[in-house]
Amino acid sequence: MLQPPPVAAPKLTCADVALNGDVTLSWIPTSDPYNSFVQYEIFNNGTLNGTINNINQNNFTHVGADAQLGSQTYNILTRSGCNADLVTYSDTLSSIFLTVGNPGNGTAILQWNPLITPNTPTSNGWYEIFMEYPAGIWTMIDSVPYGVQAYVDTIAICSDSINFKLVIGDQTGCISTSSIAGENFQDVLSPYEPEIISVTVDTLTGLAQITWDQNPAGDTQGYIIIQNIGGNYVIIDTV
Repeated sequence: MLQPPPVAAPKLTCADVALNGDVTLSWIPTSDPYNSFVQYEIFNNGTLNGTINNINQNNFTHVGADAQLGSQTYNILTRSGCNADLVTYSDTLSSIFLTVGNPGNGTAILQWNPLITPNTPTSNGWYEIFMEYPAGIWTMIDSVPYGVQAYVDTIAICSDSINFKLVIGDQTGCISTSSIAGENFQDVLSPYEPEIISVTVDTLTGLAQITWDQNPAGDTQGYIIIQNIGGNYVIIDTV
């Protein structure tokens, strides 16, 4: 009797990093038409980390992965056959390790590694960028397409510690969350210089009406009105 063909490897989809650095690996389970499946073997950076005997299980948590310190790489070996000697290998998936640089110019420079290249067919295809400010409050500030691995955020907070993380979803329902990274940032960028649109004079009152564009900088506090009087610029009001 001929031995059945090897059971195909599962399709890896997500690597979700927890606050403590543990990684939850998710995948699409494979099929076993000949009932010859033996086990999944989970490898981390080339070292066997766990075995699973249930073909329908679709996730595994690597406790103590320390993925907050660096990217962790995973793949799954699938054993099948009468003597468990038929093996297939999944693609390799990496946890997302985020670094945040502070060049001291009022910006935060985010850089990270991809989950997998090319992207998985079931991925949502976008990295969502989250910022933690104030502490405990996470807000999505932007998103970039898969393939982009860097982002520059302009800081509009006077001075405080700010953390960032990335989240990318999958159509199967799992998510991949990056490690968290941050720095103490300070806004050192001046607001944009406003542009005067028009100056008109009310003929009844003799007063000038000045119109300018609204400053798009989020930390703009107000405007100082300066008039040229006798060749000298003098502050006449603030709004």
